[in-house]
Amino acid sequence: MTSKDIESKTALELEDLKDAPHRDPLLELFPILQDKTPEELEKLNRSVVRKLDWYFLPCITMILLMSYLDRINVSNARLAGMQSDLHMSDTVWSAGISLFYVGYIISQVPANVFIAKGKPSILFPCIALVWSAVTICMPALTSGWGFCLCRFLVGVAEGPFVPAVSLLTSSWYTKQESPLRMGIWHAGNIISNVFSGLLAAAILTNMDGIAKLRAWQWFILLEGIVSIIVAVTGFWFIPNFPNNTGRRWFTEEEAAMAEYRQVVSAGGTREDDEGDYWGGVLLAVKDPFTWGFAAIHFSLIIAQSFKDFFPSVSPSHA
Repeated sequence: MTSKDIESKTALELEDLKDAPHRDPLLELFPILQDKTPEELEKLNRSVVRKLDWYFLPCITMILLMSYLDRINVSNARLAGMQSDLHMSDTVWSAGISLFYVGYIISQVPANVFIAKGKPSILFPCIALVWSAVTICMPALTSGWGFCLCRFLVGVAEGPFVPAVSLLTSSWYTKQESPLRMGIWHAGNIISNVFSGLLAAAILTNMDGIAKLRAWQWFILLEGIVSIIVAVTGFWFIPNFPNNTGRRWFTEEEAAMAEYRQVVSAGGTREDDEGDYWGGVLLAVKDPFTWGFAAIHFSLIIAQSFKDFFPSVSPSHA
């Protein structure tokens, strides 16, 4: 072979290399995806998002809706005589409302560290079942201290849920996809106010005295039963994290794509590379964005606190 032939062959090889499609080096972390074409990768990506949108997102939105209903149901029950039947003063009633948030606050951080190590497909429905069970017990109350205790326990059970849902959502969806999905399940808060009023109008005006139960007892009992039904569906529709979700949710290729999506979204960093869970908590505490977000969210919660009292305000001035 002459030198001219060698130069010609080398030029052709360099031209072929230049025209070869660029391969993402992150794909090397997932051998099952390495031989996929861009079209096949995009098809897998759409399949993962579609399953999440059709199974996980509706289920978690419904559970959150029920949590908000269980949170504010006592305000409507008060209109049907709950406070007077339990012989509670306004001070005791307000204490019960406040104790919910005491339990809500103290359970959030430690519970979420535990959830991050566990299986959301089991823990999420179980948490919902706990607060639903406490809610169902409330129609049996006979005193103010029992009301305060139940509200505290409901707060302890509900406290970890919203932060845990945020964690699971951001573990499956990319940074571009998460805001819309979080907005959808956050809408359960507003929708619950609509449903709560409609349910109160239907139950509190038509079921008083049935089976020797007061209307407010029926109202809380029926909401608790629906909440349990919704919570049970979570065992089928809530996944674990991408690295440990069972194959009934995703195929092996889809599971690899779910992990790949998160690595790409995080700029090539994997969660396992960042240290332990408490180390992550420490990093969050040191981040000024954490405190800024907390201040904004705290302000929003305060602005929405009227829903705990508003249904009981208007009749007194009628």
